Amino acid sequence: MSQDRYELLHTALEYAQRLNQGTIQASQYYRDGQFAKAHEYVAMITDGLEWLVNAVALTQDLLTQEVDVTVVNDLIAEYIEAVENDDIVLMADLLEYEIAETIQGWCEVLEETVQKNIGTQTNEA
Repeated sequence: MSQDRYELLHTALEYAQRLNQGTIQASQYYRDGQFAKAHEYVAMITDGLEWLVNAVALTQDLLTQEVDVTVVNDLIAEYIEAVENDDIVLMADLLEYEIAETIQGWCEVLEETVQKNIGTQTNEA
């Protein structure tokens, strides 16, 4: 594996972990009635998801398991519907139980892949 692709995997893992935490935090802001703060986080989460989806797509062939990045489109569509219906509970639930869990699953695959390739990087150096 080239050094650039290894670095992208490692960066994607770190980013996904932070994104997961931010998604859970946004959910909590909704539950606490801090809607402006939650909306700020959701804007950043959307940008973060776009970056992460691209990173995963670029490294899909290296991953230890296939990651279905298209699921994010469905989750975002559900989230938009919840916003249109002003359904705060559903927005919070989607963030915490759907989007964050999806990101967590990606984190696990990314971590497994990074760990698997640490030895490869050491041997290539």
